[in-house]
Parts: sequence; structure tokens; C-alpha cells
Amino acid sequence: GVITCIIGLSYEESVMDTLDYIGSRMHETVFQLYDERITIGISDRIGSLNRLSTGYHQAKEALKRIFFEGTGGTFYYTRRSIVDKELSEEGTNHLVKILSISSPSNLHDVIREVELFSQHLVTKETITPKRVKAIYLSILYHVLELARNAELETDGILKYPSEIVDASETFSEMTANLTKVFITIKKGLDKRYSDSSMRLVDGVNAFIEDHVEMKIKLEDIAKHVNFSPSYVSRIYKQKTGNTVHDRIIQVKIEKSKHMLMDGHTLARIAEDLDFSSESHFIKVFKKHIGTTPGSFLKSVRSY
Repeated sequence: GVITCIIGLSYEESVMDTLDYIGSRMHETVFQLYDERITIGISDRIGSLNRLSTGYHQAKEALKRIFFEGTGGTFYYTRRSIVDKELSEEGTNHLVKILSISSPSNLHDVIREVELFSQHLVTKETITPKRVKAIYLSILYHVLELARNAELETDGILKYPSEIVDASETFSEMTANLTKVFITIKKGLDKRYSDSSMRLVDGVNAFIEDHVEMKIKLEDIAKHVNFSPSYVSRIYKQKTGNTVHDRIIQVKIEKSKHMLMDGHTLARIAEDLDFSSESHFIKVFKKHIGTTPGSFLKSVRSY
């Protein structure tokens, strides 16, 4: 069960110690009598009975920590309030780094970065569970897209992606479930890459990512993987459903997202990623993402 406590006391250190003690005794007593875990939410000092409603809502806000820390604790509104706000700059950079990983063969990097992002969210952010779930759903869809780019069937792994996020009652449950999905997908990808043709695809993707800021030619890629340009072109199309050129553009667009978040100008991005002009970059970006670079930047920052 959940008990919401409205405490009409000042937050002096001795009072906080007393509240901690009362909370621990309440937890112990209820568990001994009823074998139930309780969660206590405590508001700020309300001052008068006229502010009971405010205190009640503050205590409910404090209980949002349940999502991150689980049930059975005592949560204070003033110690770490959950508010509906955007990610911090550090949090946004974590998220962009995850969403900028564009090669299916680098899924292990996604898993590692998600772990770091999760640690950051729990320790440094105070955004609402609803916003956290929206962020992690975007990460899940990104991973599924990586899998589909490698022609890995994902319906058998996860038919309704939103369910795994929406049904999670706690942050740890959600991240644990997502990690299981990521690992299952990674195993499927590892099996595919055991095929020599898929190793060729992996080599092509790795070369493109390593040279994303250069003018990439098919001949250079073919030399890197030790096959003829025509063979590389044919096998890559056969295994991925996309041309090598399509992949080059995709990686450049993903790189441009990261550069946008780092504050680079459109002219600088176009030059660094070898687009013929700023307008050409905007046109290609909108064609692949469905929105302009400026609108994309606003949408990411709204998380």
C-alpha cells in the first residue's frame, strides 16, 4: 500500500531525523503486522490547514520517486522533487549519443551507453516518469530500426514495443526488460554476422562510419574489404536492401544530428560532411528525417 503523510513541521535537521525515525518504525510495524511494504510521501511544511491540499499534492509528487527507487521507502518533497521539465544539457548529450549510433554491429555500444544514461537519470535528473518512458521508448524504436536495417526480423522479439515501457511500474523493471530485448536482438545480429556476406556488410558500414567526414567512394570501400566494387555493391544491396550510397547518406545524417546538438552551424555541418551546400544538406536531411534540422533540434530538446 501507499501512505501519504502531510507533516506540518519545519524542516530543521532534528525534525528530519525524527521523521526518518518515524518512517522507519512505520515500515517495520506495518511489515510485522500485515506483511506489507508501505511507501511514505512527505510534503514541505504547510504552515496552516488552508494549505492541506498543497501538502497533499506535494506528498504525491514525492511519491513519484517510487518509479526510480521502488516501493518501501520514505520520500520527501524537498529532497528531490520530480518535475516536468526538459533533460539537462548533459542528459541530452547522452541521449543524442545513443541515437547517433547508426550501425547494427555497434549495438553493444548502445547497450553500454543506455546503462550510463540510466545512471545519469537516476542520480542527476528530476524529470517525470512519463517523460522518462517517452525517452526510453524512442531509444527502443531506434534499436529496433538498427535491427531492421540488418534485416533482422523483430516482430517475434517484440510485437508491441510500447507495452514493455508502459507496463513497467519502476525504472529498474523497465531498464531490465529493455536490456533483455537489446541482448536478444544482439544475439540475433551476431548470428547474422557469422555469415561471410554479413561480415562484408559490417566492413562496409565500419568504413563509412570511420570516414563519415570525408568524400566516400565505392572504390575506396571495396579496397578496404578486399572485394571488387561491383561485388560489394551487389552483396550489400542483397543483404541490407539498401545501396552503399544510401548507407553513406544515412550515416552522414546521423552524424549531423550529433553536430546539431553540439551547436555547429548548418554551413559548418554541410562542409564537414561533404554536402555540396547548406541548402543541399537541409534538403537531404528533410528527405530522410521528415523535418528540417531546426525542427529536429527543437524536438530533441523538448524531451
